[in-house]
Amino acid sequence: MDTPLLNVHGTLGALTVGAIVSCFLFGVATVQGYLYYTRYQRDRRVLKALVAFVWLCELAHCICICHFLYFLTISHFGNVNAMLRPPGSLYLAVILSGLIAPVVQMFFAERLRVVSGGRVLIPLICWTLSLVRFAMSLVTGIKAYRLTTIWEFTAEWKWLMTTLLCIGAAVDILVAVSLCYYLREKRDQSGRETRMKIQKVMMWSIETGLVTSVAGITIVICFLEMPTNLSWLAIFMVMARLFSNSLFASLNARIFIRPEHPPESDMMFGTTASRQQNHETTPSIPEFQADPYRKMFEARP
Repeated sequence: MDTPLLNVHGTLGALTVGAIVSCFLFGVATVQGYLYYTRYQRDRRVLKALVAFVWLCELAHCICICHFLYFLTISHFGNVNAMLRPPGSLYLAVILSGLIAPVVQMFFAERLRVVSGGRVLIPLICWTLSLVRFAMSLVTGIKAYRLTTIWEFTAEWKWLMTTLLCIGAAVDILVAVSLCYYLREKRDQSGRETRMKIQKVMMWSIETGLVTSVAGITIVICFLEMPTNLSWLAIFMVMARLFSNSLFASLNARIFIRPEHPPESDMMFGTTASRQQNHETTPSIPEFQADPYRKMFEARP
């Protein structure tokens, strides 16, 4: 395949901006992770391990992005063609991004299962599609590494990249819509104060799914309509940060849903302190339904 004439602004410029935004969002994710560990010390270990795992993957992803940018701007300064044959760190970043996104999506799918009262059909579909996306991301990273240039990859494996991004967007939309549907059912059975809290959760679910799905669709559009520049890759650098920040923000937002309780006694994930309080006061049915994630990752005494 003939190598197209490179536009520095659409290639190196776009990648630089993408790397800067990615590093900034990693800082935001780090702050959110710190807040989570200080506020919710009584959450189950599996949830704490999930947060640590996602953050470590983000750290590795950020290091790969920074190495890729250093490779282009310092190690091969003035060599525009260097970006045609990027280092292995870029392909590792692709695989890490393909790992972070499905993990977060599977977390939200589990949340959907809890909210729906144990219905597993839609969560099972989301889990399956998330695993398929991870497998396709792994194949994408390996195939891109084996090819000579980025342009060869975009020409030969365009369908693979497009499919995995569309699958990701579909999962995000499906989870957001399903969460809103089941939460609306609970809202209709609740009191005024509880309805307001559930309304907040619904808005956050829509915003979370909208941001990640729009980002995925934007990458697909740039990938298909602007094949001679790397704007799609710049947005792809930021994609993993959107997922991790949505996860951390969702966990930290519990304090705003139930501000009358301190974080350590939060009821949404059923911490130890909250269960001790429940022995003293049994919530009414509407109040219980206001905490649809109460049994999720429930801490053991």
